Amino acid sequence: MPRLIGGGGLLLGLFLLIGGLRRGTGTARIEVSPEDNAWMRDRRMIAVLAVLASVIFFMLASPLIGFIPTVLIIMIALMLLGGAHPINALGVSLITALVVYYGFSRLLLVPLPRGPIESLLW
Repeated sequence: MPRLIGGGGLLLGLFLLIGGLRRGTGTARIEVSPEDNAWMRDRRMIAVLAVLASVIFFMLASPLIGFIPTVLIIMIALMLLGGAHPINALGVSLITALVVYYGFSRLLLVPLPRGPIESLLW
């Protein structure tokens, strides 16, 4: 099953790459000089940095507080950064974190970091 999911993700990524290249929406070259701060105001650059920061946060926080709280914090932060309404961000993040946790830990038997919340659930 993990190979099937990985293969599907690889095919979908290849499909997105080919579609982007056909439309001409490839990556643009960004030149940054030390005195130019324009790259810090670019929403795409902020989004890239936020995703990288969320991966680092997941690696550091998940062993301490568990999978569900870590994913909940990351998803809420990224959704708010994307402009979502706070109530919608909270609801979608909570449901998604629980579904992903259940899917990976119970159905696919992937060991996920356990914290106090996960110990209460199952």
